Amino acid sequence: VLLGLAGATILFNTYSRVGGFILLAIFVCALAVRGWYVLTYIEYAAAAVFFIIGSQREAVQHGGVALRKKFSRFVEAMRPCRFAILRVGFGLSVMLASLYAKVIYSALALMVVEKFDLTSYFIFSSFSPDFLVLGAAIIEFLCGLLLVLGIEVRHTSLFLAFWLTLSLAYFQEMVWPHIILFGLGGAFLLYGYDKYSIEGRYFKHGDREPAL
Repeated sequence: VLLGLAGATILFNTYSRVGGFILLAIFVCALAVRGWYVLTYIEYAAAAVFFIIGSQREAVQHGGVALRKKFSRFVEAMRPCRFAILRVGFGLSVMLASLYAKVIYSALALMVVEKFDLTSYFIFSSFSPDFLVLGAAIIEFLCGLLLVLGIEVRHTSLFLAFWLTLSLAYFQEMVWPHIILFGLGGAFLLYGYDKYSIEGRYFKHGDREPAL
């Protein structure tokens, strides 16, 4: 119920800051119960923080005047960082997911390779299953690292979306758990480079920024 309520506030942009607080609280509780595995979904926490500090300029509904003023000052100070927080959270989730699914618990990925006989395809035929999983882990980790650093943000978002689409189509995975990945990728494709990204800081020329 809380997840549905929080999602509705964000979807309709009504009290979306409250929805962000609900999502962040649920994430913290999940982290306390399930441990570090939950960090592979840290993009949800980053999105919650994004809506807390980047939503409509609404005052806190409860608490004293001093608390409202302090919170408002905090929000205004953090507002320029909201896309950087979202980008770093997205990148970290990709990096951690690659380590968890393809390195620490690589047996799961190996089972997928063997089940679908991926090494029988021409493009993968020269690789052993172990090497294929390791290569996928390295590529995925590097994609996350590029996002964290703010290098080739648009290109990396497109690259991840392309392979994610192929994966969903080929392996017949459920789409709904991956909607946030497509959503965040689309957001970075449209927004581009925040001023805290490496390319946004060093490769902008006036109002112009790198295309990809």
